Amino acid sequence: NGRITADGKYVVKVSVKDKVGKETVVTKNVTVDRDAPTVQIAPYGTLNGHNNLINSLTFINGTASDAGSGIKTDSGKYVVKQGTTEIASGTLSIQANGDWSANIENDLLSGKADGEYTIEVTVSDLVGDAHTAKQTLNVIYDKAAPQLEMSNESSITSGSDITLSGKAWDSYGLKERENVEIVVKNASGTPVTPTPYKLSVT
Repeated sequence: NGRITADGKYVVKVSVKDKVGKETVVTKNVTVDRDAPTVQIAPYGTLNGHNNLINSLTFINGTASDAGSGIKTDSGKYVVKQGTTEIASGTLSIQANGDWSANIENDLLSGKADGEYTIEVTVSDLVGDAHTAKQTLNVIYDKAAPQLEMSNESSITSGSDITLSGKAWDSYGLKERENVEIVVKNASGTPVTPTPYKLSVT
């Protein structure tokens, strides 16, 4: 009735003898693993102060590990939720070293509303499905283009200087302030090179 108290790999040996002393021995390798595996989802980074800001969702990846029995490579699953509503699910492709990924056909979020979504992944170790690890990652979907307004200045000027003003905004922020482009075209629509201009962005 002995009990193994520490995780690890062991060899169990069982022997039996008959009345004349002949012996039969059977050995079996066993692994004691009482700890659940771990799993991580690779983040999408930070943009404009928002963590995991994306404009499409076609691929997810990450890592999983288990120091005891190892990761069960056919156990991985993912679920994508909008609030509490599940909008997609599938299986993970898990490599022997624990790296995993999932290709999501088409763009999962195409046609969905801008906002926050949750990616949830689950893996198991070789002990069985009851020994699982779960990780979630919140992402912000931003499909809408930024808004841009230009002042209603008169198109007629008596001099060579033209002053324009306006504003640009986006629900989740704009790129670098310097990322503003001005294109001047003549009456036929051909771009021309204007004299140097001053640009003030606030």
